[in-house]
Amino acid sequence: MKKIALFWLVGGLVALAMVLSGCVSLQQQYANSAEEIVELINDGEAKELYQMSRTPFLLDGEIIILDNDVRDLWKTITAQGAKVKNLVLVEAYPVEDKTYKRFADTFEVESYFKNYVSDDGHVVIVETEEFRLFLLMDKNKKGDKKLIGMKGPVAL
Repeated sequence: MKKIALFWLVGGLVALAMVLSGCVSLQQQYANSAEEIVELINDGEAKELYQMSRTPFLLDGEIIILDNDVRDLWKTITAQGAKVKNLVLVEAYPVEDKTYKRFADTFEVESYFKNYVSDDGHVVIVETEEFRLFLLMDKNKKGDKKLIGMKGPVAL
């Protein structure tokens, strides 16, 4: 009986370790994608930023429906010479029921999360000396990481 209990305990611990390492790995993948996005912003790569984005796109609590508007958003940001310097990853975490409130506590944003953010969605928070960015990321059907929303820069 003790051997069976020990077997189940060890098996459970191994399964838990596998799940936790998978979560860390997935969070790190999103963090890496966020760093890539920041590099593209710094390099003024509007076309690549647009290709990494998905519509509808959530920006500071507003939903951008049209692809052309998302393309124009990145053109404007990069044309203004936006730079993100001395970036620090604050955290990356999976989307949960109330995560939408970090972007805006509105029915529209809550509906966006329910309808457009999958169970694989993550928020990646990056910070500089001056501000914080909240990046909402998800996977497309091919498994590629996509930026589907952003909040910020939020002053510290």
